[in-house]
Amino acid sequence: MKNKITLCFILILVYSCNDFVYTERQKIFNPTNNETLYLKYCFYSNSHDAIMISMDSIYKFPYDSLNEYIFSSGGGSIGVQFYKLKADTLYIYGTPLDQHKYYPHFKTYIKVINLDVVEFDSVKNNYKKLGLTIFPLNAPLSGAIH
Repeated sequence: MKNKITLCFILILVYSCNDFVYTERQKIFNPTNNETLYLKYCFYSNSHDAIMISMDSIYKFPYDSLNEYIFSSGGGSIGVQFYKLKADTLYIYGTPLDQHKYYPHFKTYIKVINLDVVEFDSVKNNYKKLGLTIFPLNAPLSGAIH
């Protein structure tokens, strides 16, 4: 009986110390610049999530702020974002995000368009007509802006 209690205690301790991690990755090839970028999303159970734009498909933690363009929610949830590649520019549309001050030297220009609630609602309802792609793919569209 004592061994079972000890085992249960150890299992509870192990599970409580491990964060659940959900990741998603989208490969984006820019033929104009002959460059492959990866749009990566990472969510941890402690309500920390981030979106990275990188030339590396592998997830690294801590994030590689010298080689990745990193957006974070500042402690909340990022929610859904939208993107579109047009010529030499990758456009990111979504809620305002904290951005790291160092920006890697990609050949592809990154343009972030922060949307207010009304603009976001319009994009959310028309993103396919606008030629935008949703990211992360499994993010719910309802309640994406608080």
